[in-house]
Amino acid sequence: MVNPLVPLIAIVFQIFLIFFFLRMFVSPGDARQNSIFAAITQVTEPVLSKTRMLFHYRSSHYALSPLLPILLLLVTEGVIMGLRNPATIGQGVFNVLTSFLNWLFQVYAVIIIVTSLTPNYVSNPIVTFFMKV
Repeated sequence: MVNPLVPLIAIVFQIFLIFFFLRMFVSPGDARQNSIFAAITQVTEPVLSKTRMLFHYRSSHYALSPLLPILLLLVTEGVIMGLRNPATIGQGVFNVLTSFLNWLFQVYAVIIIVTSLTPNYVSNPIVTFFMKV
C-alpha cells in the first residue's frame, strides 16, 4: 500500500524544482517588475542565499546557485520514491532524474516554439523571459 504522503511530497518537490529552475534565469530586475517572479524569489531566496556561498560565479544571464538545490531535491525525491521498496532506491533516483531531463527537453522545445513565433517587437515579461532562456 502506497503512503498517501508520497504523492503529495512529490508534488511539492516538483513545484520547488520549477521555482529553482526559473530562478536560474530571473534577474533581480525581473523580480521587481513582475509579482510572480517576486513571489518565486521570496520563496527560494532563503535556500539560494546559502548556496551562493559555494557558487561565486554569476553571469549576466543566469545564476548557477540553484543547481545544488535542484540536484538535492531530485536525489531526495528519488530516495523517497524508492522507499516504497528499499531494493529500488537507486531505481527511484534514476527515474526521477530521467523524468526531470525529459521535462527539461519539453520546456526547451516550448521555448523554441514560443520565441520563434513571437516577433521581436513584442515585449512582455513572458516573452522576455523565454528569450532570455
